[in-house]
Amino acid sequence: MYGYRGLVWVLSGGGMLQAFDPIESEPVFKKQYKLMSARSAFSSAPNDSLAGLVQRNGKVVLFDLEKHQEIWSLPERAAMEEAVGVLIDDSGVL
Repeated sequence: MYGYRGLVWVLSGGGMLQAFDPIESEPVFKKQYKLMSARSAFSSAPNDSLAGLVQRNGKVVLFDLEKHQEIWSLPERAAMEEAVGVLIDDSGVL
């Protein structure tokens, strides 16, 4: 779970990225991706709107929570080809 501009963002292991409005108790945004890796991450930088989504097939997506859109993505990789993870902080996206 991640809070950004009054919304609560959730990324499930099943690949569902959702934003909820806790005051209205309703979903505001949702997008289905493929199965997610536990290495996906929301930014640790204050007031940052980025999320790094790592799918189990190796595809990596950088998603802008404010604009509700993908910024860039890296293609799928063969299983066990390389370790893939995401870290987003003040220094950038690693």
